[in-house]
Amino acid sequence: MKSIARSIYLSTSFSLVFVIYYWYSTDSASYNQALWLFPIVLFLLAIVPVLLDYKKNNEIK
Repeated sequence: MKSIARSIYLSTSFSLVFVIYYWYSTDSASYNQALWLFPIVLFLLAIVPVLLDYKKNNEIK
């Protein structure tokens, strides 16, 4: 169950990132801004499940 939820989360988050990235890249004025936002958004999406797992593991103890 946990792996299914994680795969759904990853697929939706990555599709959302690429939609936002494409939306920014079509607007030529915001293209440089999109290049700065892209790694930041990826980092945030990567760290959220890690923090949630850490919180769950600490609550059990």
